[in-house]
Amino acid sequence: MKRFSIFGEAAVALALPELASAQSTAPAPGPTGNNPTSAGLYVEGLLGLNLLGDIDVDIDGVADDAVIRSKVGAFGAVAAGFNLPQGPINIRLEGEFSIRGNKLDEFEFADGTSADGIDDSVTNAYAGMVNAHLDVYVLRNLAVTAGAGLGYARVKADTIVDVNGIDAVVFDGETDTAFAYQGRVGARYDLTSNESITAAYTYFATGEVTVEDGVGVESTFEYASHGITGGIAYRF
Repeated sequence: MKRFSIFGEAAVALALPELASAQSTAPAPGPTGNNPTSAGLYVEGLLGLNLLGDIDVDIDGVADDAVIRSKVGAFGAVAAGFNLPQGPINIRLEGEFSIRGNKLDEFEFADGTSADGIDDSVTNAYAGMVNAHLDVYVLRNLAVTAGAGLGYARVKADTIVDVNGIDAVVFDGETDTAFAYQGRVGARYDLTSNESITAAYTYFATGEVTVEDGVGVESTFEYASHGITGGIAYRF
């Protein structure tokens, strides 16, 4: 029995270093790649739906004199940035250009009268943003992300309504530029050391926008939307 005990202890002693080595080399959460802690450039594209909230319009100084209601629209964006990975937690800084567009569903005045929008009636927002994102890897290839951005947006209002079969122009392609901000949360999955797919929710809003109707009456409103997107990113 002594001989078997000695052999057993020797086997355990030989196995322990191997187990320790295997544990020490187990992959930790973090981006895939030859050197996950190195910095680098990346590009990303996003495409999805844009849900534009009801727009309360102040007409000629009268608060909430009308409401613009929109249909579900589209949202697209392209971004280029710099990745500052720190193992399981990454910081990304980027510049982004985005386009959002929604067709008019209904234009309603404060007295309750309303008119439907025609097909050519669209509210668009073109934005240039500077964003900062934080990626937290919960698995080897999967990260949850959160970020925010500041910039400027140019809002264009083509508001044309159908009044008893006649097209009535409220805003004829009027535009204005305003301060813009956004917040984004989502997830990122690394397909390879260079390619990732993403899914995200974005809240986007602007400061006050001022436009004029066909007879020079000023109207002001704020733009706010909710975007749901999928995307693909490529790291160089």
